[in-house]
Amino acid sequence: MEARSGACARALAWADKALDASLGAGLSLGPACYTAALAQSAGGSFAAALRYAGCGERAAREEGDVLHLERNLWVAGVVRLHTGDVDGAVSAFTQLARAEDGRRPADPSMFRWQPDAVEAFVAAGDLGPAHALLQRHEDAVREDTATGAAWTRARAFLLVRAGETDRAAGLLRQADGVFRRGGLPVEEARTHLTRGRVERARRRQAAARGAFQEAADLLAEAGAVPLLATAREHLNRLGGNGRPGSRPPGRAELTESELRLADLVRGGASNQHAAQQMYLSVKTVEGMLSRIYRKLRIRSRTQLAGVLADLPG
Repeated sequence: MEARSGACARALAWADKALDASLGAGLSLGPACYTAALAQSAGGSFAAALRYAGCGERAAREEGDVLHLERNLWVAGVVRLHTGDVDGAVSAFTQLARAEDGRRPADPSMFRWQPDAVEAFVAAGDLGPAHALLQRHEDAVREDTATGAAWTRARAFLLVRAGETDRAAGLLRQADGVFRRGGLPVEEARTHLTRGRVERARRRQAAARGAFQEAADLLAEAGAVPLLATAREHLNRLGGNGRPGSRPPGRAELTESELRLADLVRGGASNQHAAQQMYLSVKTVEGMLSRIYRKLRIRSRTQLAGVLADLPG
């Protein structure tokens, strides 16, 4: 509740207490790791969120706790989506769907993983499962609820994929209003981030910058550190009237995950070792490293080792 209402620091504090209490009482770590992963994804770091979600998933499997297996998979899927690991996100949501097969599905108004799964499948270009999820669950919730707004945002992703960006922008404004009225700033900010990408695709740079700035303002106030880095990255890309090379690169050009990878590589880590440390696939690390090179205007690991320490913040 604290994370969703924008009190990310308090969410982290509650998660720490839950972990301490679970460890002290010898309880299963599935539930406590889930809350820790959720809190970290909101106000801590995506890397820590993945570590806790992985721990919670393993504990839930050992205990036969299907509920918290699904919840840890959900957080892992969302975090991987935020960090650009689309394949990892699809894998997590596919496992989640399989875990739910053969039994009564979770109430989509209480456990809203499906809209995030739609986003992952659309990002991967796998539209069949995305459409199937929408058809199966979309009518079960009202559009004027937070879960309904999440479904509205999911429909917008499909429209963007189909090239219907004007309709998508309208749906995102609708979802944005619901989240705002519901006092859910992080979800509102996520919607602004999506709207910013849509406006950028429509070549409306000023509108895109406005959407990304609205997201950044909300996330800064909430203390939602990981997504705030993403919003600032989008703003940096639009800096200097959107012209590449209009200003020198800085550390702020890199996302949290990219900075961590850059530090690991600078310290001598191979792509395989970095992938293990960050709970990513080697392919994802390779793609992320290419983006780092492009942003910093370098071409090799040797250049990275020399340039990173000298970058402005």
